[in-house]
Amino acid sequence: MTENVIINTIDDLVDVQRRLFNGENVNIEQIGNLTHIIKLSGGRFENYDVSYINADIAKIVLSYQDSFYRMVSILEKDFDIKGIDKNQLINFKLEHGSLEVVADFINKILEVVKDMESKDKKQIIITIVLSVFVYMSFSEYISHLKDTQNIEAEQENRQIIAKLASNKDLQNAINAPKATTASILKEDENATFNAVEHQINHTNKQDYDFKEIIDTTTTKDIEGNFKILGYEISNNGSKKFKTIVEGKTRWILANLIDAEARMRLATASINEREIRLSLRAVSEYNNITEITILEVGTQQNAN
Repeated sequence: MTENVIINTIDDLVDVQRRLFNGENVNIEQIGNLTHIIKLSGGRFENYDVSYINADIAKIVLSYQDSFYRMVSILEKDFDIKGIDKNQLINFKLEHGSLEVVADFINKILEVVKDMESKDKKQIIITIVLSVFVYMSFSEYISHLKDTQNIEAEQENRQIIAKLASNKDLQNAINAPKATTASILKEDENATFNAVEHQINHTNKQDYDFKEIIDTTTTKDIEGNFKILGYEISNNGSKKFKTIVEGKTRWILANLIDAEARMRLATASINEREIRLSLRAVSEYNNITEITILEVGTQQNAN
Protein backbone atom coordinates (compact mmCIF):
# COMPACT_ATOMS: atom_id res chain seq x y z
CA MET A 1 0.00 0.00 0.00
CA THR A 2 1.26 3.46 -0.93
CA GLU A 3 0.99 6.21 1.68
CA ASN A 4 0.82 9.88 0.72
CA VAL A 5 3.05 12.16 2.77
CA ILE A 6 3.48 15.91 3.12
CA ILE A 7 6.95 17.39 3.58
CA ASN A 8 6.88 20.63 5.57
CA THR A 9 10.17 20.43 7.47
CA ILE A 10 13.69 19.03 7.18
CA ASP A 11 12.66 16.42 9.78
CA ASP A 12 9.82 15.33 7.48
CA LEU A 13 12.34 14.89 4.69
CA VAL A 14 14.61 12.80 6.92
CA ASP A 15 11.64 10.61 7.83
CA VAL A 16 10.69 10.10 4.17
CA GLN A 17 14.24 9.03 3.36
CA ARG A 18 14.25 6.57 6.27
CA ARG A 19 10.95 5.05 5.19
CA LEU A 20 12.04 4.71 1.56
CA PHE A 21 15.24 2.99 2.66
CA ASN A 22 13.11 0.63 4.76
CA GLY A 23 11.25 -0.38 1.60
CA GLU A 24 8.00 1.45 2.33
CA ASN A 25 5.92 2.78 -0.55
CA VAL A 26 5.79 6.51 0.03
CA ASN A 27 4.33 9.07 -2.37
CA ILE A 28 5.35 12.70 -1.89
CA GLU A 29 1.95 14.36 -2.17
CA GLN A 30 2.78 17.91 -1.16
CA ILE A 31 5.85 19.99 -0.36
CA GLY A 32 5.65 22.92 2.03
CA ASN A 33 7.87 25.98 2.17
CA LEU A 34 11.09 24.22 3.16
CA THR A 35 14.09 26.44 3.89
CA HIS A 36 17.75 25.84 4.55
CA ILE A 37 18.92 28.14 7.34
CA ILE A 38 22.49 28.98 8.27
CA LYS A 39 22.91 31.02 11.42
CA LEU A 40 26.19 32.83 11.83
CA SER A 41 26.77 34.05 15.37
CA GLY A 42 29.47 35.47 17.60
CA GLY A 43 32.12 38.02 16.70
CA ARG A 44 31.16 40.12 13.66
CA PHE A 45 27.72 38.50 13.47
CA GLU A 46 26.53 39.10 17.03
CA ASN A 47 24.75 42.33 16.10
CA TYR A 48 24.98 42.20 12.35
CA ASP A 49 23.73 45.27 10.47
CA VAL A 50 21.22 43.95 7.94
CA SER A 51 21.44 47.08 5.80
CA TYR A 52 24.44 45.78 3.89
CA ILE A 53 26.13 42.55 2.75
CA ASN A 54 29.85 42.40 3.29
CA ALA A 55 32.37 40.42 1.22
CA ASP A 56 32.24 37.34 3.46
CA ILE A 57 28.46 37.07 3.24
CA ALA A 58 28.68 37.50 -0.51
CA LYS A 59 31.14 34.57 -0.65
CA ILE A 60 28.62 32.29 1.06
CA VAL A 61 25.79 33.40 -1.22
CA LEU A 62 27.85 32.88 -4.37
CA SER A 63 29.19 29.53 -3.13
CA TYR A 64 25.66 28.20 -2.61
CA GLN A 65 24.53 29.51 -5.98
CA ASP A 66 27.48 27.82 -7.68
CA SER A 67 26.88 24.60 -5.73
CA PHE A 68 23.22 24.54 -6.80
CA TYR A 69 24.18 25.07 -10.45
CA ARG A 70 26.80 22.30 -10.34
CA MET A 71 24.51 19.90 -8.49
CA VAL A 72 21.67 20.29 -10.99
CA SER A 73 24.13 19.77 -13.86
CA ILE A 74 25.24 16.52 -12.21
CA LEU A 75 21.63 15.38 -11.76
CA GLU A 76 20.94 16.05 -15.43
CA LYS A 77 24.07 14.22 -16.57
CA ASP A 78 24.27 11.26 -14.19
CA PHE A 79 20.66 10.65 -13.13
CA ASP A 80 18.72 11.89 -16.18
CA ILE A 81 16.74 14.35 -14.05
CA LYS A 82 14.99 17.02 -16.10
CA GLY A 83 12.99 20.18 -15.48
CA ILE A 84 15.06 22.02 -12.85
CA ASP A 85 15.98 25.58 -13.84
CA LYS A 86 19.55 25.81 -12.57
CA ASN A 87 19.76 29.45 -13.64
CA GLN A 88 17.12 30.43 -11.11
CA LEU A 89 18.69 32.45 -8.30
CA ILE A 90 18.62 31.30 -4.68
CA ASN A 91 16.81 33.56 -2.21
CA PHE A 92 18.57 34.82 0.90
CA LYS A 93 17.55 37.08 3.74
CA LEU A 94 19.31 38.68 6.69
CA GLU A 95 17.88 38.85 10.20
CA HIS A 96 18.90 41.35 12.86
CA GLY A 97 21.03 40.15 15.77
CA SER A 98 22.45 37.20 13.90
CA LEU A 99 22.57 36.30 10.26
CA GLU A 100 20.12 33.85 8.70
CA VAL A 101 20.89 32.82 5.16
CA VAL A 102 17.77 31.14 3.77
CA ALA A 103 17.89 29.10 0.56
CA ASP A 104 14.63 27.57 -0.68
CA PHE A 105 15.94 25.73 -3.76
CA ILE A 106 15.28 22.42 -2.02
CA ASN A 107 11.66 22.84 -3.13
CA LYS A 108 12.69 23.18 -6.76
CA ILE A 109 14.40 19.78 -6.65
CA LEU A 110 11.63 17.99 -4.75
CA GLU A 111 8.90 19.34 -7.05
CA VAL A 112 10.61 17.55 -9.95
CA VAL A 113 11.07 14.34 -7.95
CA LYS A 114 7.70 13.94 -6.23
CA ASP A 115 5.74 12.61 -9.20
CA MET A 116 8.37 10.17 -10.40
CA GLU A 117 7.42 6.50 -10.56
CA SER A 118 10.95 5.25 -9.94
CA LYS A 119 11.52 4.63 -6.26
CA ASP A 120 15.24 4.48 -6.93
CA LYS A 121 15.29 8.01 -8.27
CA LYS A 122 13.28 9.27 -5.32
CA GLN A 123 15.77 7.74 -2.92
CA ILE A 124 18.76 9.07 -4.83
CA ILE A 125 17.45 12.62 -4.96
CA ILE A 126 16.30 12.66 -1.35
CA THR A 127 19.73 11.41 -0.31
CA ILE A 128 21.41 14.15 -2.33
CA VAL A 129 19.16 16.82 -0.86
CA LEU A 130 19.89 15.63 2.66
CA SER A 131 23.60 15.65 1.90
CA VAL A 132 23.31 19.31 1.00
CA PHE A 133 21.23 20.40 3.97
CA VAL A 134 23.02 18.80 6.89
CA TYR A 135 26.21 20.12 8.46
CA MET A 136 28.05 16.86 7.68
CA SER A 137 30.54 16.61 4.87
CA PHE A 138 29.61 14.40 1.93
CA SER A 139 31.85 11.53 3.09
CA GLU A 140 30.50 11.75 6.65
CA TYR A 141 26.94 11.51 5.42
CA ILE A 142 27.65 8.56 3.14
CA SER A 143 29.30 6.80 6.10
CA HIS A 144 26.25 7.64 8.20
CA LEU A 145 23.98 6.00 5.62
CA LYS A 146 26.16 2.88 5.62
CA ASP A 147 26.04 2.72 9.43
CA THR A 148 22.24 2.89 9.47
CA GLN A 149 21.93 -0.16 7.23
CA ASN A 150 21.16 -3.38 9.08
CA ILE A 151 21.48 -7.01 8.13
CA GLU A 152 18.21 -6.85 6.19
CA ALA A 153 19.29 -3.88 4.04
CA GLU A 154 18.05 -4.26 0.50
CA GLN A 155 20.43 -4.46 -2.43
CA GLU A 156 19.02 -1.31 -4.02
CA ASN A 157 20.01 0.73 -0.95
CA ARG A 158 23.62 -0.39 -1.28
CA GLN A 159 23.56 0.40 -4.98
CA ILE A 160 22.32 3.93 -4.28
CA ILE A 161 24.99 4.52 -1.65
CA ALA A 162 27.71 3.10 -3.90
CA LYS A 163 26.59 5.30 -6.81
CA LEU A 164 26.72 8.41 -4.65
CA ALA A 165 30.02 7.47 -3.03
CA SER A 166 31.73 7.15 -6.42
CA ASN A 167 30.56 10.56 -7.67
CA LYS A 168 33.55 12.87 -7.04
CA ASP A 169 31.95 15.87 -8.75
CA LEU A 170 28.89 15.61 -6.51
CA GLN A 171 31.04 15.38 -3.39
CA ASN A 172 32.94 18.53 -4.34
CA ALA A 173 29.75 20.43 -5.22
CA ILE A 174 28.08 19.55 -1.91
CA ASN A 175 31.14 20.24 0.26
CA ALA A 176 32.04 23.61 -1.30
CA PRO A 177 29.53 25.93 0.48
CA LYS A 178 30.27 24.36 3.85
CA ALA A 179 34.01 24.74 3.30
CA THR A 180 33.45 28.38 2.28
CA THR A 181 31.36 29.03 5.39
CA ALA A 182 34.03 27.50 7.63
CA SER A 183 36.80 29.49 5.94
CA ILE A 184 35.23 32.90 6.64
CA LEU A 185 34.71 32.23 10.36
CA LYS A 186 37.09 33.65 12.94
CA GLU A 187 37.99 32.11 16.28
CA ASP A 188 34.96 33.48 18.18
CA GLU A 189 32.42 32.81 15.44
CA ASN A 190 30.38 29.76 14.46
CA ALA A 191 27.66 28.59 12.11
CA THR A 192 24.75 26.22 12.71
CA PHE A 193 22.73 24.45 10.02
CA ASN A 194 18.95 24.14 10.38
CA ALA A 195 19.04 24.49 14.17
CA VAL A 196 21.20 21.35 14.59
CA GLU A 197 23.36 21.62 17.70
CA HIS A 198 26.57 20.74 15.85
CA GLN A 199 28.47 23.88 14.91
CA ILE A 200 30.88 24.72 12.13
CA ASN A 201 33.83 26.86 13.15
CA HIS A 202 37.16 28.03 11.76
CA THR A 203 38.78 24.64 12.54
CA ASN A 204 36.26 22.61 10.48
CA LYS A 205 37.34 23.56 6.98
CA GLN A 206 39.47 20.43 6.48
CA ASP A 207 36.40 18.27 7.20
CA TYR A 208 35.05 19.30 3.80
CA ASP A 209 38.14 18.42 1.79
CA PHE A 210 37.65 15.71 -0.81
CA LYS A 211 37.90 12.20 0.67
CA GLU A 212 38.11 9.00 -1.33
CA ILE A 213 35.30 6.73 -0.15
CA ILE A 214 36.60 3.19 -0.32
CA ASP A 215 34.09 0.44 -1.10
CA THR A 216 34.72 -2.37 1.38
CA THR A 217 31.96 -4.58 -0.01
CA THR A 218 32.92 -8.23 -0.60
CA THR A 219 30.90 -11.26 -1.63
CA LYS A 220 31.18 -14.92 -0.68
CA ASP A 221 29.27 -17.98 -1.89
CA ILE A 222 28.12 -20.46 0.75
CA GLU A 223 26.66 -23.92 0.15
CA GLY A 224 25.28 -26.33 2.72
CA ASN A 225 22.27 -27.75 4.55
CA PHE A 226 20.10 -25.26 6.43
CA LYS A 227 17.02 -25.49 8.67
CA ILE A 228 14.37 -22.88 7.77
CA LEU A 229 13.11 -21.12 10.90
CA GLY A 230 10.62 -18.62 9.48
CA TYR A 231 9.25 -16.72 6.48
CA GLU A 232 8.42 -13.06 5.88
CA ILE A 233 7.30 -10.68 3.11
CA SER A 234 8.61 -7.11 3.51
CA ASN A 235 6.54 -3.98 2.87
CA ASN A 236 8.14 -3.69 -0.57
CA GLY A 237 7.21 -7.30 -1.47
CA SER A 238 10.66 -8.76 -0.84
CA LYS A 239 10.49 -12.42 0.25
CA LYS A 240 12.78 -13.66 3.05
CA PHE A 241 13.44 -16.84 5.01
CA LYS A 242 15.09 -17.11 8.39
CA THR A 243 17.92 -19.57 9.02
CA ILE A 244 21.30 -19.84 10.77
CA VAL A 245 24.34 -18.84 8.73
CA GLU A 246 27.84 -18.88 10.22
CA GLY A 247 26.48 -19.27 13.73
CA LYS A 248 23.96 -16.42 13.63
CA THR A 249 20.23 -16.31 12.95
CA ARG A 250 19.74 -14.27 9.78
CA TRP A 251 17.11 -13.37 7.21
CA ILE A 252 18.05 -14.49 3.68
CA LEU A 253 16.48 -12.98 0.56
CA ALA A 254 14.50 -15.24 -1.77
CA ASN A 255 13.83 -12.79 -4.61
CA LEU A 256 16.03 -14.62 -7.14
CA ILE A 257 14.34 -18.02 -6.84
CA ASP A 258 10.96 -19.02 -8.30
CA ALA A 259 7.70 -19.81 -6.52
CA GLU A 260 8.29 -23.58 -6.68
CA ALA A 261 11.64 -23.22 -4.91
CA ARG A 262 10.08 -21.00 -2.23
CA MET A 263 7.38 -23.65 -1.71
CA ARG A 264 10.08 -26.27 -1.11
CA LEU A 265 11.61 -23.97 1.51
CA ALA A 266 8.24 -23.53 3.23
CA THR A 267 7.66 -27.29 3.17
CA ALA A 268 11.09 -27.92 4.69
CA SER A 269 10.21 -25.48 7.47
CA ILE A 270 6.90 -27.23 8.22
CA ASN A 271 8.51 -30.69 8.15
CA GLU A 272 11.43 -29.47 10.29
CA ARG A 273 13.90 -30.85 7.75
CA GLU A 274 17.08 -29.28 6.53
CA ILE A 275 17.31 -28.24 2.89
CA ARG A 276 20.35 -27.72 0.71
CA LEU A 277 20.94 -24.09 -0.31
CA SER A 278 23.42 -22.13 -2.41
CA LEU A 279 23.78 -18.65 -0.89
CA ARG A 280 25.65 -15.45 -1.72
CA ALA A 281 26.65 -13.31 1.27
CA VAL A 282 27.55 -9.61 0.95
CA SER A 283 29.84 -8.18 3.63
CA GLU A 284 31.12 -4.73 4.56
CA TYR A 285 34.10 -4.41 6.88
CA ASN A 286 33.93 -8.21 7.28
CA ASN A 287 30.36 -8.05 8.62
CA ILE A 288 27.60 -9.77 6.61
CA THR A 289 24.98 -7.21 5.54
CA GLU A 290 22.87 -9.29 3.17
CA ILE A 291 22.45 -12.91 2.06
CA THR A 292 20.60 -14.00 -1.08
CA ILE A 293 19.45 -17.51 -2.02
CA LEU A 294 20.86 -18.49 -5.41
CA GLU A 295 19.56 -22.07 -5.63
CA VAL A 296 17.40 -24.46 -3.60
CA GLY A 297 18.28 -28.17 -3.48
CA THR A 298 16.50 -31.08 -1.85
CA GLN A 299 15.34 -31.70 1.70
CA GLN A 300 17.58 -33.66 4.00
CA ASN A 301 16.46 -36.15 6.66
CA ALA A 302 15.52 -34.63 9.99
CA ASN A 303 18.16 -34.66 12.69
